[in-house]
Amino acid sequence: MKIKESIMIRHVGPTAASKIMFALRPDTVAPWDATIAQRTTGGTKSQHFAQHLTTARLWATSTLDEAARAGVAHIPTHVGRPNSSLAKIYDEWQYLTITRNAPAPPPTATTQRTPTITSTPLTPRHVRDRPS
Repeated sequence: MKIKESIMIRHVGPTAASKIMFALRPDTVAPWDATIAQRTTGGTKSQHFAQHLTTARLWATSTLDEAARAGVAHIPTHVGRPNSSLAKIYDEWQYLTITRNAPAPPPTATTQRTPTITSTPLTPRHVRDRPS
């Protein structure tokens, strides 16, 4: 009697893959979930993830430029998340406003205040992946 060997093949889906890449590169890869993928790019295929990364990079670049003009040296600290990367802040915003469907909070005195100009410049960690 011949016994067939059973081979179990596991697949990693697109959202799990994005989370793995985020774990490996937390400063550069913004994770996503299926709801974010569908709402922001229209799907979960590789071209949709590439579009997600491009959009996240444009958001980060724009945010870094605006922070530099306002004299904000470290955005995560400025928003009360000193140990988070911009990719994680972007992910959390999308998770709250898209996946959880939470309304954007109204501007507060904290978000409307004029940023304090500090003597600490943006460090390479925060700008190393900015496009030229």
